[in-house]
Amino acid sequence: MWDAVTAKQLCTLVMFHDRTWAVFDDAMRYDAANDGRIEQLYFMRGNTRIALDQFRNEFYDPGLLAKYLGQNRQPLKAVPK
Repeated sequence: MWDAVTAKQLCTLVMFHDRTWAVFDDAMRYDAANDGRIEQLYFMRGNTRIALDQFRNEFYDPGLLAKYLGQNRQPLKAVPK
């Protein structure tokens, strides 16, 4: 998803074969089906795979896509730098 005025990428939506989905942004915020628990989706640090649950408190932002679409007026979650 891109901002039409600035041409900046806002977030990415990924759909999986099993009809689950995930959305994430450049700040590493994410939302996903199944209350944010998608077994096929990981954070990567080099070649190391890290389960999303390990960073849930820092980066899980329910309603992330709706926030970018303007359908959820809550602010984006503040994330560590």
